[in-house]
Amino acid sequence: MKSKGSPSLYEVLKSASRPSGEGAPAASAPAGGAPSPGGGESGPTLQERLAAYKAAKLAEAQAAAVATEASPPPPTPAPEPAAATVVVSPPAVRSEPVAPPAAQVGASEEKTSERGPAPEAGPGLGERVVTLTYNTLAFAALVGVGLLFVAYALGVKVGRARAAEAAATETVRPAPPPRPPAPPPAPPKQYTIRLAEWRYATPRDRVTAEAEAEDLRKALERAGYRGVEKVKIERAGEPRLALYIDRLTDYASPAARERLAALQKFRLRNGTAPFAAAAFEEVPK
Repeated sequence: MKSKGSPSLYEVLKSASRPSGEGAPAASAPAGGAPSPGGGESGPTLQERLAAYKAAKLAEAQAAAVATEASPPPPTPAPEPAAATVVVSPPAVRSEPVAPPAAQVGASEEKTSERGPAPEAGPGLGERVVTLTYNTLAFAALVGVGLLFVAYALGVKVGRARAAEAAATETVRPAPPPRPPAPPPAPPKQYTIRLAEWRYATPRDRVTAEAEAEDLRKALERAGYRGVEKVKIERAGEPRLALYIDRLTDYASPAARERLAALQKFRLRNGTAPFAAAAFEEVPK
């Protein structure tokens, strides 16, 4: 509260900035000015005016504090408790309470004692909100991956155990009997030319047959026919000696026919044809 009799700080600084020749106004100059060193009366100095201004302001502040303590404000009724309503709102930034001035500490204490005990404060805003951070999400992801690996390992183990049990209990099927090997292909038939044959039962027949067969073989070799063979056979239960030449696979070929015709026409020096009855014969296996 500013009194009308005391000068303001602006007036004090304005009067101090005037030249010394000009006299200060009578209203702003204090009544008890100190005499100047020269013997004449002059206005107060700047320091004295500032000190006087500060003293006036301090007196005004003390008078205002005494007036506030003397007339306390009427007590306000206690607030009724609000209904139980849950309001979900984003967390708000809490502001630290500002300490009241020293002059109002006593008045606030008296008001609190007059009102009685204050009701207990409920939970503030944001206390029921669950806060999720990146670290929490990363930890949850790692836990999920670990559980997946454990489940996979258990599944593989159980599957292998079941497969082993199924293989152990499965009946062993008998192996099919081995197939008999395929018979080798039959060799192709061979044919030869039977030139002549003789009886070979008695010793006389044997000597005669051997001599005639040897003479004919030598005659054929002189004529250029090679490969003449003497073979002992049995025909109609009687042993015989036969004379054969050549081995053929196709007796119907023109070459085989020409060969047989040339042997049938073969003649000895005496003009006889010993192989006129020559013919194709299958070689026995």
